[in-house]
Amino acid sequence: MSVAPLIIAAITIACPVLALGQGVEIPKAPSAEQHTAADAATGQPTPTAAEALYDYLQKYKLQVAKDRAGSRLIWTDRVMIELSESPLPEPLASLLATAPPNDGRFATWVHDTFESQMGTWHAGKINPHPKKAGTGEIMSVRGEGRCFVNPIYLTYVLSRYPEAGILIKGPTDPALFTVNGQLRAVVSPWTKLPDGTPLL
Repeated sequence: MSVAPLIIAAITIACPVLALGQGVEIPKAPSAEQHTAADAATGQPTPTAAEALYDYLQKYKLQVAKDRAGSRLIWTDRVMIELSESPLPEPLASLLATAPPNDGRFATWVHDTFESQMGTWHAGKINPHPKKAGTGEIMSVRGEGRCFVNPIYLTYVLSRYPEAGILIKGPTDPALFTVNGQLRAVVSPWTKLPDGTPLL
């Protein structure tokens, strides 16, 4: 069993409104592995962070849902939440354009659960040499803990928000990414690798 369904189940339990929200299936597209092989053979550039995330969503058949809060688009695949003031990069923009809107409950839940509670998280930083191969590792700047995240999500968030500050709580709590004090992304941690290797 892959890790993605476990994370989806955990977030759906934490956020019942997501279970009610509508989503959209990811259309079939070449996988990241196919991209890599084709890129090497043809000399094409490697996929962008958004393309790699799209391929990952397609590979694991993750559905996306969206909501709005003023000028912000808030979207999720139930592993990551992004709160964007700017247009999403392709192919994510086209994918989200087809997702039906929600009624504001998801945006309210994100605000109440994360935005208004950011003070309970503490500063974190990226470990450039993760202790567990195949992960992105976020460590507390004061040595209060760490969490491991899927590197595809970490790469995407940092490509969108290269100056983001990082907030963490512990190994099983989502990592928050902020820009100028504004929440921009929430990424759920991994407790094990896709092959089942435990991380905790």
